[in-house]
Amino acid sequence: MDQVSSQKVRLNANTNLVIKQITVYDQFSNFFASFIKTYSTPDHICAYAATANIRIIQQYGVKEGLTKLQEMNLVKSYMEEMMRFIFSARMKYAQTQWGKDINMIRQYCQDWVANYELSDYLKTLALENVYVFRHVGLFHPQLFEKTKNEERERIIKDETPFKNDPYFIYYPKEDKYISKNEFQIQDNHLYIFDTMGHFVCGWVKKKEKNNKDITILETIPHLDTKKNKNLQIFFE
Repeated sequence: MDQVSSQKVRLNANTNLVIKQITVYDQFSNFFASFIKTYSTPDHICAYAATANIRIIQQYGVKEGLTKLQEMNLVKSYMEEMMRFIFSARMKYAQTQWGKDINMIRQYCQDWVANYELSDYLKTLALENVYVFRHVGLFHPQLFEKTKNEERERIIKDETPFKNDPYFIYYPKEDKYISKNEFQIQDNHLYIFDTMGHFVCGWVKKKEKNNKDITILETIPHLDTKKNKNLQIFFE
């Protein structure tokens, strides 16, 4: 697919971005339908897609990785591995909460992937130089009040130290939570970005201190994530 677009963004008087978006495939393709049904997951599989994509880029490098992302069986295998991990974790939690209440268990297993679930899976992979930019749930009280079950528990446990910040960074390889003021973007890093309701992955090249070239890999055709303020805030 590889639809490519770019946009210049002036965040403030000192910061300029060039955001390049590459649409690598369509996550709503029927190709993914079978395992979406198997693991009772919603058809919005951006968390699985972003994780599979960054894993392939990390493994093969950017140039070869972008080619490998056209090998849909490879992409699917990485997505399915993550789906098994999350489905197993959800079933374990659900059974302790609701016993044999099939409707409650089914409803819980069909929810969108949460930040902590994506982070827990990446922790098992321990990929070098792969970081996750995560918005802080406690920074958005109205949204936080809508959370429940393990997601709510983990927001309180993981994000309380960052409750006064809009976001923080997680490094799965070291199970390390990093405040935005302590983190430095580097050219050899790869990232997964939580844009609040959608995950994408990518990388950043610093042309100068406040000027950055950002590349993101999108999996929803016609969605222009370049304009997403919840992405741009990470670079202010």
